[in-house]
Amino acid sequence: MVTAVVGTTAMLRCTSSGDPAPVQTWSQNGADIVSSRAEVVSNGSVLMIRDIMEVDQGTYHCHASNIAGSVNATVELNVISKSLASLSVFPRLQPSL
Repeated sequence: MVTAVVGTTAMLRCTSSGDPAPVQTWSQNGADIVSSRAEVVSNGSVLMIRDIMEVDQGTYHCHASNIAGSVNATVELNVISKSLASLSVFPRLQPSL
């Protein structure tokens, strides 16, 4: 599982090998990734998602294939919101005299 904070960049990695070198593709929750914030880099081994949003949370699939066959791997992306620190000030009670 990969955890990312809203507004940051997440990098999901998938390593494969073979001869000939496999072609790697990515999908999210079983569908093609259409976000303009997502980019496949490093010959398909890394899916980089910029400016993470809550809708990016889910299951990502990496599919690697060549003429010898294909393999699949999954990774869960957990997205957490930015939390702001808060301070509450309460009146201090004065002791009774």
